[in-house]
Amino acid sequence: LGRLRSAGASRIAGAALAFVLIIELAPKPVRWVPLLREEEFPPVYAWIARQPDVRALVELPLRRNWRENVAMYYSTLHWRPIANGYSGYEPASHREIAESIRYVPDHAGLELLRSLGITHVLIHTDELGRRRSVPFQALDDFERTLTSGPDREADPVYRDDTTRVYRIRP
Repeated sequence: LGRLRSAGASRIAGAALAFVLIIELAPKPVRWVPLLREEEFPPVYAWIARQPDVRALVELPLRRNWRENVAMYYSTLHWRPIANGYSGYEPASHREIAESIRYVPDHAGLELLRSLGITHVLIHTDELGRRRSVPFQALDDFERTLTSGPDREADPVYRDDTTRVYRIRP
């Protein structure tokens, strides 16, 4: 403000700066979001909690943003390790899964999950429906080629209207 030539310009600049600071630092309302109680969680999470063979899982589609918090919150019912998550730091394994598996895993995706110690894949079919038909075709291909027949790589172990769970075979 001292570099301004006139006292009037200094006052105007000072007032403008004060106004910007008042607006910027003013309290903002907190957007509260009601959280579901455990008994209101989707039934698949209670099912996972009762399965002793679930060592670690990934929920698909996996995202690289704040929407991963939903999977983190629901995991508090079963307390199994999950590959999902969101914070200011993205581990290389999360990035690798997100880049390798778009909607459902293929053969290479299952190998990656196996190598990370993930035993189960939870696919939110209701979230696939928000996109084009490509994810449903990928799901059909996954089920036809990797979850059936003598050389299958995953077993379907749970299914309801919105989710499917597959156990990755060793």
